[in-house]
Amino acid sequence: MMNLLLFVQLLAVAVMPAKTADGKAKITFTEHTIKLGDVYPGERYERVFTFKNTGSAPLVINDIETSCGCTVVKYSKEPILPGKEGEVRVDFIPKENYGFTSKSFIVSSNAENDTEYLYLQATIKLKPRKN
Repeated sequence: MMNLLLFVQLLAVAVMPAKTADGKAKITFTEHTIKLGDVYPGERYERVFTFKNTGSAPLVINDIETSCGCTVVKYSKEPILPGKEGEVRVDFIPKENYGFTSKSFIVSSNAENDTEYLYLQATIKLKPRKN
């Protein structure tokens, strides 16, 4: 009887699915806000937000929404492996809306922190006159 009980316990353990830790990607940006200072309408300003996949699974950026048509974002569509870095490049061409401005970018990914917010801030000024 004791052997039968031991056999049943061993059989139950053998057929139970093993619990595995599902690896997840995690996106970690070095900075969330870039301050440009003074900028001028019609000029192009390119900046880069750098991030690292600090998780244990490949990271995929699904989409980046922008708050304005005056910005264009470029990013890798390829998976970023754990421990590797990637970039979000932002091109900003300000219009004649003078004064302080803050442009936002919503980064959607497969990471456990699936939504990250980035900001580009500047003060739009009149171009100085050439003498």
